[in-house]
Amino acid sequence: MPSILLGFPLRVFAENISVGFPNVSMPSTMDILQGTLVLAIPQIPITISNAILATSSLSQDYFKDKKVSVKRLALSHDFMNILSMLLGGIPVCHGAGGLAGHYRFGARTGGAVIIIGTILTLISIFYGNGISQILTLVPFSILGVLLLFSGLELSKTVQDVMSEKSGFLIALLVAIFSISVNYGYLVGLVGGTVLHHALKLRFKRPFVGRSSLLQLLVSKLTRKQSCH
Repeated sequence: MPSILLGFPLRVFAENISVGFPNVSMPSTMDILQGTLVLAIPQIPITISNAILATSSLSQDYFKDKKVSVKRLALSHDFMNILSMLLGGIPVCHGAGGLAGHYRFGARTGGAVIIIGTILTLISIFYGNGISQILTLVPFSILGVLLLFSGLELSKTVQDVMSEKSGFLIALLVAIFSISVNYGYLVGLVGGTVLHHALKLRFKRPFVGRSSLLQLLVSKLTRKQSCH
């Protein structure tokens, strides 16, 4: 362990320390218009599906006794992005992938989010100007492994629809469209929703085949004869 610590570039922390706080500022009308057209509108499909609906559903699977409603997630998005805007930050959101990753590596309570939030806040305050140097200390191989296991954890959720042929078909088609066509995420979200309700309506409606139609006619004729 001491030899490992000796090889770690601790000087990066000493050389890049610089205490600073973000300035509160209001964006101009042009900034709001440009951000709405370029960032907000294209982001709507993935935000609604992944950051709100999927996160709410996955949290209910993981923590059945704690309900995280869609409304609460949507309101938290509002608060986070308004605060980030005032501090000159970038758009932020929740995500089913992040939740799956946290759960996969042991997070079971809100304390895990508080711990990582505190660490990130301290880094931003003391190393805001040299954050890029700090991040280079984390090898890409480690990030790749983290993403791999997060993806594997998230892929387990498809087991819920494996037993249903229609559900599995919809999931498969949405996945294909999402990765193979332009604006695939929007196409998959809208098309998958329409297909789900179409199949649901189709299976609810009774199918009247030739035999069923013949039985219906026979029953009507029998009723007429009995009346005579």
